[in-house]
Amino acid sequence: MKIRQHRKTLIAEDLIEDSALIMIFELYISHVDKYNLTVTGLCDATDAPPTTALRRIDVICNLGLAAKREDAHDSRRVIVTLTAKGLETVNAFLRDVRHILTHTLCVDPRAD
Repeated sequence: MKIRQHRKTLIAEDLIEDSALIMIFELYISHVDKYNLTVTGLCDATDAPPTTALRRIDVICNLGLAAKREDAHDSRRVIVTLTAKGLETVNAFLRDVRHILTHTLCVDPRAD
């Protein structure tokens, strides 16, 4: 519950929907694993209807968390990547989640 509440402080209120969070984490994984993620692939990563998924991608990009660019090898495809701001946002979120989990797991429940 603490993590769920905390995500509102790091990721814009517009993106609280699970589909947007899934997209942000899919983009993070593609960054870490060094592979390109297309708009289609990002839409497929969620259970959201395609039009909703496309709107979420636009919101993520408009907030400066991700950017779209044409695929240099196939002009029909559009690649989506995290921006520096997006990467730092996810890293900060993951650091805070780790802290919350560590604190929660290390607190002796009998102390209350």
